[in-house]
Amino acid sequence: NLDYVPPYGSGGALYVRPLLYGAGPRIGLQPSDAYDFLVLATPVGDYYKGGLGKPVKACVVEEYDRAAPRGVGSVKLAGNYAPDLKPNTEAKQSGYPIGLYLDAGSRTYVEEFSTSNFVGICGETGKYVTPQSDAILPSITNDSLMKLAERSGMTTERRPVAFDEIASGKFSEVAACGTAVVLTPVGS
Repeated sequence: NLDYVPPYGSGGALYVRPLLYGAGPRIGLQPSDAYDFLVLATPVGDYYKGGLGKPVKACVVEEYDRAAPRGVGSVKLAGNYAPDLKPNTEAKQSGYPIGLYLDAGSRTYVEEFSTSNFVGICGETGKYVTPQSDAILPSITNDSLMKLAERSGMTTERRPVAFDEIASGKFSEVAACGTAVVLTPVGS
């Protein structure tokens, strides 16, 4: 299977995703009595056009919510992605490859991008900041970057991030961060 691993420097990667699904012989609103576990491994290229490191444009998704308060937005489920299919299509048609979701309750706090976690670097302090919310899907990529930032001497914060902080220019850098998008800068 080595032939399926993109070579170093090619811009590609091997995407690995574990998957557990209910496979029992029943249908209905109840847990399955049998499960299948598989690991999907597939070669991938850059998630966004232009390649890794090229800033993407983002829009704020205002007409839709990605996750409901006290919902399952923080759990990796196939259903996490369904709420973003229509908004993502609309954003792309308007020239935005990525959308930023605000909290469903007040629409004042950043939750996450349509594809990944939000990361901001504060211009004044150099702090690595990422939102804290029960509706955000945890990211091993974000957690790893936070640990690397701390080891290099940066202060990190996981806290509620008001959208006003972005609008007022508090962050000198903003990025989308996740397994597939890696660390993609958001330019505007």
